[in-house]
Amino acid sequence: MARPSDLSMHNRRDRLDPLPELGALSARAPLAEADLTDGPTPSMGWLVTGPEEVRAVLGDTERFSTAPPADGSRPVQPGNLIQYDPPDHTRLRQLLTPEFTVRRMSRLRPAVDAVVADCLDALEKAGQSADFMRYVAWPLPGLVMSELFGVPRDDRAELARVLKVSRPAFRGRQVQMTAGAAYLSYVDQLVTRKRRDPGDDLLGRLVRDHGDDISHEELVGLTAFVIGSGVENMASMLGLGILALLENPAQLAQLRQCPHLIDQAVEELIRYLSIIPTASPRTARADVPLGAG
Repeated sequence: MARPSDLSMHNRRDRLDPLPELGALSARAPLAEADLTDGPTPSMGWLVTGPEEVRAVLGDTERFSTAPPADGSRPVQPGNLIQYDPPDHTRLRQLLTPEFTVRRMSRLRPAVDAVVADCLDALEKAGQSADFMRYVAWPLPGLVMSELFGVPRDDRAELARVLKVSRPAFRGRQVQMTAGAAYLSYVDQLVTRKRRDPGDDLLGRLVRDHGDDISHEELVGLTAFVIGSGVENMASMLGLGILALLENPAQLAQLRQCPHLIDQAVEELIRYLSIIPTASPRTARADVPLGAG
């Protein structure tokens, strides 16, 4: 079982901040060769930390690819947006964009309000020593994503279980793989049912409006990617966001006194906490000079 100290430097934290060593490395060498894996088998690559170099890599899809390399070192996952380059990335993203407008999301507000109320009621019932992650941060995102994608209520508890087991770090690799396979199997079944009988949910609308434009494998992968990423990222953001506010009581007091600052506070917490726990590697398509200055 992995320990926090086994993680690569760029995935470790000094409380809520990046490691000081990472900042020192950025100042000294904005491009450095490093072991980029979090496991027993080393995988050397280039760690890009300089702001200008990061912008150059992330902004150049012609010379830097997000697709897994041809050597098979990373498995290919159909529908996984972070493994696609334009124009395929653009094609899949355009299928999702209309579903995340303010108008569409506002239709979900009553269901989200009900889920939040239920989670907070469970937290209050558990008493003052209750675990916020257990009663709110983990269940809330899964229930919201289930509403968004039309997951039947009878399936939600099992879906939440396999998602929780397959996602968090520091679990046995075999346990993660088994839970991940169960999750993908369920999503495959869900997509199959939606193709037969699409409802008025995000997945149902994708099937009705774009079912002929996306393969079954891609739709399964896209659904699994959005649900899984949404649950993990929201859970992390809820837990760490609350922790950050509790550790900065003056900021929390200001937010309570000025609720109109909520949107700004959320944006700043997302920027500060950088809650996505894994890197999205890029592969250079050709020799590219970086960090020469």
